[in-house]
Amino acid sequence: MNGRLKNMDKFRNAWFLLEKLMDSTLDSIYFKDLQSRFMMLNKACATKLGWDSPEEGVGKSDFDIFTGVHAKQAYAEGRALKDVAKEQTGLSAEELAKLLDPAQMTKGGIMGE
Repeated sequence: MNGRLKNMDKFRNAWFLLEKLMDSTLDSIYFKDLQSRFMMLNKACATKLGWDSPEEGVGKSDFDIFTGVHAKQAYAEGRALKDVAKEQTGLSAEELAKLLDPAQMTKGGIMGE
């Protein structure tokens, strides 16, 4: 087997292992590009963000999920969105978890009803 075929075989094996890891864990795993858009995410992450499948999130960023002001600052500072929102609003972690719940934010309608 020549070097190129060996490398392709190694790549296929590594890709297989990555897919198995992403499919089997309950932890969120995702990869983003330099513009902070999802390139790849697992089912657990998609579910936490309110999507039916990982494919639904590919190409989306925090700006598509969360409020613009908090998302812009978090992106600019390389910080977690909830940390920025907590700092700016003074709300508790529990209150922020409810307010920034992606499933609720993408559902439509008026929150709290």
